[in-house]
Amino acid sequence: MEVPSNSVQSVAIDGYETWVESRRFTVYKVLIKTAAQTWFVFRRYNEFSALQVDIKKAGHTPPKLPRKRLVGNNFDTSFIVHRMNKLATFLFEVFSNQEVRELTPVREFLALNDARKAVKVIDEKVDISEFKPDGASVSDGIWE
Repeated sequence: MEVPSNSVQSVAIDGYETWVESRRFTVYKVLIKTAAQTWFVFRRYNEFSALQVDIKKAGHTPPKLPRKRLVGNNFDTSFIVHRMNKLATFLFEVFSNQEVRELTPVREFLALNDARKAVKVIDEKVDISEFKPDGASVSDGIWE
């Protein structure tokens, strides 16, 4: 099921989790809301970084990402929360640009080309105003 990007009311980061596969890493829960449904996908920092590169390759100036931490504990809660807030701002800026949000890599990142690829579709309405990035205002549930 393809979702038109102009039907997306908001995109937010609704938390993070630490997963362990072959090694330990952090994933961020990206919440996507339309009038009809809400779903989420988990994305790693390197997927945000790849999206930034794809936006640049498409001829646009991508928003800045928080720097990668080279020294220190990447699993420190304050570091993860700070990074999560910066990634939320990155998504807000990406989605604020109509041309950029129509790019295939952005649509794939948010599972807009096929929402069935989302981790979970949430049936109930979700108030995501508490997840808005710094500097954004909420009007009728939509970030401005």
